[in-house]
Amino acid sequence: MVMFYEACDPALLAPLGEIRTPSIADLFVAKMQGGARPPDTTSAGAPA
Repeated sequence: MVMFYEACDPALLAPLGEIRTPSIADLFVAKMQGGARPPDTTSAGAPA
């Protein structure tokens, strides 16, 4: 899994696991595998 944090103190992120700069290949694989999707905002999911 790839999580992207910008301008964060590495000491705050250390408890989350390995910290390193991802390669282009890492980012490509993460993008192709998908990930979090935005919530469904269509009327089908809205209460009546």
